[in-house]
Amino acid sequence: MKKAIIVYESINHNTENLVGYLCRAVRKAGICDVTIKKVTETDVSELYDYNRILLASSFYLDSELQDDFIDFYEEMKGLDLKGKKAAAFGTGDNSISQFCSVNTILVDRLKRCGADIITGFEEDLYGIK
Repeated sequence: MKKAIIVYESINHNTENLVGYLCRAVRKAGICDVTIKKVTETDVSELYDYNRILLASSFYLDSELQDDFIDFYEEMKGLDLKGKKAAAFGTGDNSISQFCSVNTILVDRLKRCGADIITGFEEDLYGIK
């Protein structure tokens, strides 16, 4: 069975709730083993243990990473995530001009680490295909 990790931070619990809903749905369907971890409790080396990597964050001050994600993001430099599928998602206020731009920042880092980026919803993320 494929293994996925969702590494998240959540300022107002919105992203945390979204991660919980996603995890419960995947577990109920039995299509992927999912681990959820707060970014502050995750070592970047743990990403090597998973086939699928999801980074979930709310956005902060238009286009900056939330403080809890900064160290993790920096420590990702130099990781080799080739062969892993990855994505970033989160929550935000769509009235702000840079709505959810932090997802772009996280996806860029995943790309630089060599991960195959999943765009939109792809069933293969959960091993259905």
